[in-house]
Amino acid sequence: MNPTPRAEPSTVLTVTLNPALDISMSVDQLVPDRKLRADGCRREAGGGGVNVARVLHRLGAPCVSFVVAGGPVGAELVERMRNEGLTVVDFPIVADTRESVAITETLTDRQYRISVPGPHVNDVDGLRRSILEAVGAARVVVLSGSVPPGVPQDFLVSTIDALRPGTATIVDTSGPALASVARHSAAIIKPSQRELADLVGWEPTTPEQIEQAVSEVITRGRVRAVVASRGPSGALLATRDATARWFRPPAVRPVSTVGAGDSMVAGIAAALAEGQDLDDAVRLGVAAGTAAVLTPGSELCDPADVARFVDHVIVA
Repeated sequence: MNPTPRAEPSTVLTVTLNPALDISMSVDQLVPDRKLRADGCRREAGGGGVNVARVLHRLGAPCVSFVVAGGPVGAELVERMRNEGLTVVDFPIVADTRESVAITETLTDRQYRISVPGPHVNDVDGLRRSILEAVGAARVVVLSGSVPPGVPQDFLVSTIDALRPGTATIVDTSGPALASVARHSAAIIKPSQRELADLVGWEPTTPEQIEQAVSEVITRGRVRAVVASRGPSGALLATRDATARWFRPPAVRPVSTVGAGDSMVAGIAAALAEGQDLDDAVRLGVAAGTAAVLTPGSELCDPADVARFVDHVIVA
């Protein structure tokens, strides 16, 4: 394992506790009990924070990517990240990093995605120390993706609490880990519509209901801000000290929605690292998420599309 790089000023640190080696392929049709021939097989480094780091790199934003990696699969994941030009801090574990599979059925254009929980992490205290060492002078820390077995659900909260005051923290996770952050941490969270429903215990569907649900999250917890993503409708930003506002993207014909949420987080992080305010950061995030839906499969956003969309995001 390489020595831990230090983040430089204006750098974003992304943290991925449960990365995956993403394996994707396509078949004409999924048929049970038959050997199927696959085309277009790809192996890519994946997981929430990894994808955020890949987008940040494309946008030209300085970034250090912290990943938990184990076994031959973890070694391949780290190598693929470094081959893309990413600066990687790898926290070694014994068990193999997980693999995930995405199969596209070309006859219907449906995609089937299969994921596993991931390897067990034993040294939780060492993991936290390594993350804090990797932060360096980073202005923004992104904690994205699921929490692996062995890591307590309040781990993100205790890690955020240990960061230097003034560090902007963005959390994009789900389940009990997201609920813990929403209740106890002054972070920026980015729930999807489904994750927002889990936080409040009911299903918001209309824009008015989403505004109500986000208000409940703000009132009940300590979060600095909620950026609730709603696909082609854009995102709702709510903070503790300002009126909620919608960020609506330009209309586009989507090709694939895979990676749109990670692209949005990357756009927000890149802007905050440059010293922009949260409104401008969400505007860039929505532009990046919109650009991501124009690319096929798991392909990431094109920076040229991000640049041309950002001025067309409407704030209301």
